[in-house]
Amino acid sequence: MERLEETIGIIARERENKAKEKKLYYLAIQRTGEKKIEVIKEVRAITRFGLKEAKDLVEADPQLVKVFDDLNSANQAAEALRRVGAIVKVLRSKSGVRKLVGNRKQVTPELEQAIR
Repeated sequence: MERLEETIGIIARERENKAKEKKLYYLAIQRTGEKKIEVIKEVRAITRFGLKEAKDLVEADPQLVKVFDDLNSANQAAEALRRVGAIVKVLRSKSGVRKLVGNRKQVTPELEQAIR
């Protein structure tokens, strides 16, 4: 009986630890659309990048824009980019990011960090 209680306690602790783990959400631009300048402005607002960095990121689509730890924030940023014509996706796994961007030779530092 003691072993059963001990096992149940271990399982409960493991579930508790999994619940505490931080979940990350990856916002990626799949295609810029026709309003490239507006998309660059939104990317700057979301990432706080300078003009050159935001322009490079937008021109390199598909590309990771930002990593969020809150799904609501990721969805708000995605909606802002959709309003200006970008086709975006909120991904919930690193493997999804890898599939989206493929084998790029040049990636943003944020993308590099996110897919490690």
